[in-house]
Amino acid sequence: MSEVQLTHHRLRDHGPRNLGLSGDEAPLLNPITEAGSGQVQEKEKTQLREIIEQLNTLYGNDMTDGDLLSFVNAVKAKTMESEVLIRQSANNTRQQFDSSPDLFGEIQSAVIDSMDTQAELSTRALNSPQALNDLVRVLMDKMNLYESLRAKATGA
Repeated sequence: MSEVQLTHHRLRDHGPRNLGLSGDEAPLLNPITEAGSGQVQEKEKTQLREIIEQLNTLYGNDMTDGDLLSFVNAVKAKTMESEVLIRQSANNTRQQFDSSPDLFGEIQSAVIDSMDTQAELSTRALNSPQALNDLVRVLMDKMNLYESLRAKATGA
């Protein structure tokens, strides 16, 4: 095959072709909208609502949905750093993993680590005008704070 060499190439216009994208079998596509304006899938919304309801049952209704989701996401992120749980998840079924004697302790450690990390980062931001300014820039320039707030204000 290494001795095969392309010596000629020809394009032909066969005229317009029917691609079969009409009628009942045509896939329906939503038009492209402004970047970042996509809607969360209904399944994801339902799952988030269930998570929030369960956390409200556990911790009470005095926290915002954002507070609860921030907490559970931070704990999950810290738990994802656990080499013990990573190894166990790779070598066990979900049911076996759920029964792991290490699961409770590793999540407890993740809660503590998350609390310590959040407190440390908050303290740094509050103790340094430069750090707080940098945080504002990250929120505005990288995290689309204005656009997110505007979308919330307009119900988009």
